[in-house]
Amino acid sequence: MIHVCFCFHDKKGRYAKFVGTAMFSIFKNTNSEVTVHLLHDNTLTQENRDKFLELTDHYYHKVKFYNVAEICSEKLTEYLNLVPSIKTDERVGIGAFFRLLIPKVLPSDIEKCIYLDADIIVNLDINDLWQIELGDKPLGVVPECFQSEDRENFIARSMENAIKVYADGFINAEDYFNSGVLLINLKVIGNEEDKIIEGLKFRNEHPEYGFYDQEVLNYSYASRALKLPVKFNRFVMSARFDKEYFLEKKIYHYAGNRDGFGLNMNDPFNKLWMDYFVKTPWFNASTIDNLYEYILKQSEDYLAQMKKFSATLSGKTRTFIVNWESLERIKKEFFVRDDEEIIVVAEDSLNQNLIDKIKSECEKKVFFGFVSGFPEVLKEEGLLEGEDFFNGFLFFPDVWRYFKLEDGYQIIKEM
Repeated sequence: MIHVCFCFHDKKGRYAKFVGTAMFSIFKNTNSEVTVHLLHDNTLTQENRDKFLELTDHYYHKVKFYNVAEICSEKLTEYLNLVPSIKTDERVGIGAFFRLLIPKVLPSDIEKCIYLDADIIVNLDINDLWQIELGDKPLGVVPECFQSEDRENFIARSMENAIKVYADGFINAEDYFNSGVLLINLKVIGNEEDKIIEGLKFRNEHPEYGFYDQEVLNYSYASRALKLPVKFNRFVMSARFDKEYFLEKKIYHYAGNRDGFGLNMNDPFNKLWMDYFVKTPWFNASTIDNLYEYILKQSEDYLAQMKKFSATLSGKTRTFIVNWESLERIKKEFFVRDDEEIIVVAEDSLNQNLIDKIKSECEKKVFFGFVSGFPEVLKEEGLLEGEDFFNGFLFFPDVWRYFKLEDGYQIIKEM
């Protein structure tokens, strides 16, 4: 028997479909019998509960429900009070701490389990992960640096942009792992609650770190965890960046809003998720209606934007700010006339003289920028995007599809 855990706090009732889709991907790719353990609270609706039962019964697997708000009320309150900021963080939600309660909730005769985030598709036989022996290791994990073949560069960029906990020296960068996929040794972790408490206190002392349970688990176990191959937790964001467009036998993790789900079915990762989702009990007539309303709204928004765009250009000339690499493409795709101004910057950035020029001439000209940080810099100077300037990249079809992923993610959340 393979034991898989999901944990969620479903305030709006829309999170369950992600868990259900991940479950279905396991059932379709795994021959072994699976028991799914769902750790939830009072936000799990009867309708969603029935759908979980329907899904598992159809494929002859099992699902068990654990209301942690009742079973572990005191312990959950203790954990939340140690890091009170999670109670009001809408981006994460208190469900992030439910996974810390897995050793207390699952029956004592279960010695290990697999934990999965909801934004995951298991595109392999989950038994491949289950069969890995942990020995005395508390966890089996995929370090984030495994997401790139150039690990040193990946770590350097992470230190600059996002992951500060190892930049500050608390955790070895090579050990830092993503907590979306965990092979948990319940025999070890079940006897080490003091480690979890230490991790919670550490996270509360460092609110500057963006994650919650992930920082807790890394602080407590990163140096002792068994490192697993990247195929067991492959970020879709990294796979897209590496142009990995041929789907492989991997667990794909759609971590992050903008780089996660989208409606562009030419993207193999979007299509992979949708192929599973449409076969779950959560895909029904209401879903189609929500999609229709979304597409209709997009059409109306597009027409409104075109009207505003036309009004903005009325009586003004265009100026293009580009780098050498994009110069010829912009000339061709924007039909730039000989009398229109093109400013080529040597570096992919704006200097103060150019910023001053834009500010002084924006009443007579509309500036289209094709350099990094263009919108952010001008917004800080008090200029208005869509009136004084435009982010030129949004007019490239290929880049536009990328930016629309966030809207795609939003409608998928609401379906």
